[in-house]
Amino acid sequence: MIDWLIEQLWPLSLAIVCVLLCSKLLHSFLSAKFQYTLWLLVPLVLILNNLPISNSLSLETELHHYVVSVKAQSKSLDIYGFVSMIWLLGFSLMAFLVIYEHISIGKKFNKNKQFSHKINSHLPVYYSDSVNSPVLFGLLKQRLFIPRDFHASYDTEQAKLIYQHEWVHYTRQDNWSNAFAIALLLIFWFNPLCWIGYSQYRKQQEVACDAAVLAHANRTQRIAYCRALIACASDNHNSLSSYSYYMEKSTMKQRLNTIQKMPKGNVIVNVLLSLVLFAGLTSVAFAKYGEGTKEYSKEEAQPIVRIEPVYPKQAADQGIEGSIVLGFTVTNNGETDNVTVISAEPQGVFDKEAKKALRKWRYKPTGNTNKQYLVQLDFALTEEYKSKDLLERIKVTSH
Repeated sequence: MIDWLIEQLWPLSLAIVCVLLCSKLLHSFLSAKFQYTLWLLVPLVLILNNLPISNSLSLETELHHYVVSVKAQSKSLDIYGFVSMIWLLGFSLMAFLVIYEHISIGKKFNKNKQFSHKINSHLPVYYSDSVNSPVLFGLLKQRLFIPRDFHASYDTEQAKLIYQHEWVHYTRQDNWSNAFAIALLLIFWFNPLCWIGYSQYRKQQEVACDAAVLAHANRTQRIAYCRALIACASDNHNSLSSYSYYMEKSTMKQRLNTIQKMPKGNVIVNVLLSLVLFAGLTSVAFAKYGEGTKEYSKEEAQPIVRIEPVYPKQAADQGIEGSIVLGFTVTNNGETDNVTVISAEPQGVFDKEAKKALRKWRYKPTGNTNKQYLVQLDFALTEEYKSKDLLERIKVTSH
């Protein structure tokens, strides 16, 4: 898992930085909807980076030579295990908090709720004592919760605009998009760029929703909408919740300023930027496929974790030394598979322990799960033992 995370780190970070820079530098030329749509670049890059390469059977075998000491193997395994434990601990803790918060909020919203009406005959609206501003909550069964004094606090025009705002969230299925974004954030919780990107993504989501509501609004309606937003602003800090909320007061000022200077977007800039991003994504895909079509090199079969085989006690007692060549494939997550004995001298002495150890090795995924690799293990009792190097070489000593 750790090696997969490391593989995704660079393209993911590059995609986030690209979106942030485009929104910052080209803000006045890009519409709010286009800026929000730009965040699709993040999952698209991840998908392209994980597309299967070539599944055709490769008949070539490479001669890779390694000399790995027992100390180096133990150190590699310890570091790998420690990093895996830290990542899993962080992921588990955050996942628990997100799930617990979602369940707690759901119970709170549903307590003493009262049905009001449906928006466009689809989205049910409920009164609730647990909300101080409208909240679109849920994934499979989405509901809009409003304060009991909602219609007393807002005039007819303001209430209409607020309902339109929530309807945009509902039709775009923003809650599902938010849940997916939170899932990515949990997986890459250690990357600070993911936190920055997630925060900006949620803000631009709301701005894009504001733009959709005010697309054909007159000046009076814009003023009414801004007053409604100010009234809806709250001290909401549930930033890792999938439901759509009106954000805290510190962010509302930024939204109001954006509404006043709402850019309609420059069609030429939007088209050119789309072409540039498309070309960038295509280059990522071709680069990935290119790796699958070129001749395999040592870098494509790099071992990450090596476990030294146990020297068979009977062989050690009898002073038997020898070598064994094993064939194997590498799965998509870097595990060894289809471990078989290619040749051994002497036969049947080191097979069991060699295969047992190799099944615990971890490699950097190559993307070609059908390619067979070879590894030679030398079982030596003394430093004087010599054998021919076929592929990878690790000496196994008696303890």
